[in-house]
Amino acid sequence: MPITYQHYPYALEAEGTCATGNAGTPVPESRWRRAHSGFPATDGILSGDQLGQLVWLGFDPNALATQGAQLRAEATADWTPTTHPTRLVINIEGVDSVVIDKTGIITGLPVTSQPWTISGAFLQPTDATKVLYTPGAASAIVPHIFGANTIKGRIQTDNSQPNTWLSLSVNRDPSSGTVDDGTKPAWQQLLNVNADNWSVAHVAAGGSYTNFLVLDNAGRLTIPGPISTVATDRMALKLGVDTQKMRVGGLAGAPGWYGITANAMWGGAWAGDDQTVAGWAAYFHTASDLFQIQRWAPTTWASSVPLSLSSGGNLTITGKYNAPGLNGATNAAAQTGGTYNSYGTPMDVISQTITTKGGPVIITVNMNLSYIQLGASGNVLVDQYLLRDGGTIAEIPRNMGGAVVTPLVAFTWIDYPAAGAHTYKYQVWMGAGTSGSINGTASNSGTLRMCEIGG
Repeated sequence: MPITYQHYPYALEAEGTCATGNAGTPVPESRWRRAHSGFPATDGILSGDQLGQLVWLGFDPNALATQGAQLRAEATADWTPTTHPTRLVINIEGVDSVVIDKTGIITGLPVTSQPWTISGAFLQPTDATKVLYTPGAASAIVPHIFGANTIKGRIQTDNSQPNTWLSLSVNRDPSSGTVDDGTKPAWQQLLNVNADNWSVAHVAAGGSYTNFLVLDNAGRLTIPGPISTVATDRMALKLGVDTQKMRVGGLAGAPGWYGITANAMWGGAWAGDDQTVAGWAAYFHTASDLFQIQRWAPTTWASSVPLSLSSGGNLTITGKYNAPGLNGATNAAAQTGGTYNSYGTPMDVISQTITTKGGPVIITVNMNLSYIQLGASGNVLVDQYLLRDGGTIAEIPRNMGGAVVTPLVAFTWIDYPAAGAHTYKYQVWMGAGTSGSINGTASNSGTLRMCEIGG
């Protein structure tokens, strides 16, 4: 068979070598060797040199030299005394269909005939519409394991369970619970059809499996929070990127405490993220059956409770109660002097308008008016009226008489008008039957005062 080589012709010879330990049993062997005649045997093999080939030719009388298939060996780099980089190429119908090197990697298949394509550092499906499907063996674990180190990453499911699960883990086999490296922590995320929830769990180095977070089928998120052995910060949620953090949750090791804090954390005692500024907490305490707002002073971190609400509804505030939002509109009018001596008819004394937002209105009537009996005997009915927008809302009657001066009583009334402008009027009324008069003095004045609450 003629053998071609890029630089030098080769000759084919058949030899036999003995199997190890059995010199009498030769193993047939075909070799391609240099044909030394006319060429130095020491000339090297260069990158791209063809080391040898087998060719299958057609026997068609019209195309006797037509090549059907070819197997050839090629140098992939210059040879040295210790390295001989080589590859085998299978050529089918003029196409290099398969290329094999010492790594066993197969390359060179036509794109349309291979399921996977190497693209740079990536392996991708040749047909981009195809998806990866790994059914696995029946009633067995279906694992995908990643990593060459002791600690592995895993994506895993279980064919033995009809209501199965899917896990993503590192340093832990979810099916067996075995940790790759017990001196290191492990994490696991689990989608569980049987339990119908999603969870994130942790295994401390040398410790046990603990769920840190569970989302159930009602959309309820359960966060147990840190265990009571955590040294400084035992609340479940910590929020913020600044030094001072916001925290929400209960306190492991302090049953019954549930609240929210700003710049305050608890690990058996309270401390601040930044103790140069104040810390605050608002919390419910079921053990003490109360709600409180607590403060820690800057630098000293001295604690105080500015507000406390007991189970009996008692509100304790250590500071001043300021509630400008509870005060609505106010207005007042003054009354000075005056003589009112008509009988049997209401007499206007004073009026004033207030515009409210719909809250209750407190009206205080304190007039500098007195009933003066002119006769020596007898008595009469003296009445006071409070009107809103022309309608009477209060009446204060008194029976008076005798040769005396009797002051009219002051009174307070609570009215509940709709939002809007309202005019309040104060009137007096005096019955007939004896001579008398209702008088005021010029040196003193009375008032009609109105104040809306919570408008």
